[in-house]
Amino acid sequence: MRYSRSLHSAAAVATVLLLAVACGDDDEESFGSATTAAPTSAAATTPTTVTLRQPTPSDTAATSSAAASTTPETNGALLLRGDGLSVVSFGDDADETIAVLTDILGPSDDDTGWISPFNQFGTCAGDSYRAVRWKSLRVELLDGAISLTGTGESEGRQFRGYHDALWHPGFDHADPPTLITTEPLGLFTADGFGLGTTVAELHALPDGTTTITDSPYTGPAAQMQTPAGNLIGYLTGIDDTATVRGIEAGSACGE
Repeated sequence: MRYSRSLHSAAAVATVLLLAVACGDDDEESFGSATTAAPTSAAATTPTTVTLRQPTPSDTAATSSAAASTTPETNGALLLRGDGLSVVSFGDDADETIAVLTDILGPSDDDTGWISPFNQFGTCAGDSYRAVRWKSLRVELLDGAISLTGTGESEGRQFRGYHDALWHPGFDHADPPTLITTEPLGLFTADGFGLGTTVAELHALPDGTTTITDSPYTGPAAQMQTPAGNLIGYLTGIDDTATVRGIEAGSACGE
């Protein structure tokens, strides 16, 4: 654990899969508050959904400007990592994770509460799922017996993934996409990989660190390899002026 609350990290997270866009969903339903009770069984089949508005032209202009900036105000207390954030790691207790982030970021902007693992973010592991958002950062929490490649099985409510994006879920193919926020939180990796980073800047990272692809399934994307684990960045294109518009790490949900 990298925080004074002495969280107990679980084993390292599995490599993020580029072909399975975590928590993706082209539905117009989006991230917001919910109070749906947690399901009693993972066998539930009815999705739990919450609703957010569609962006206006002024929203689009504002978020395009914010995401395109390569020198946004950064949140120095947090760094994006392949195994979590700089103060909490994947596998840490869910309540402790929320408490640590609340100490640093203040009250969250949205919290789904514990809902069905079959929800608008995809089909998630475990018996129930919870998403808590601070501006552009969405933290994903799972409850139940969870088995990830290379880490064995763990149980309980725990931190299992995150997304940093302005749109829902930041890399979907909806037209128009659903707005989450106009305020990027200003998070980056230790190498400076974050929202608004250009493809040219990604190419300038150390050799072998970043692989850029353009898949018909995921669209333009960059996979960044770090000693702590991998991160995926979803791009506006693959030319040098294209930028990162969404970042994810961890493994919580799939389509």
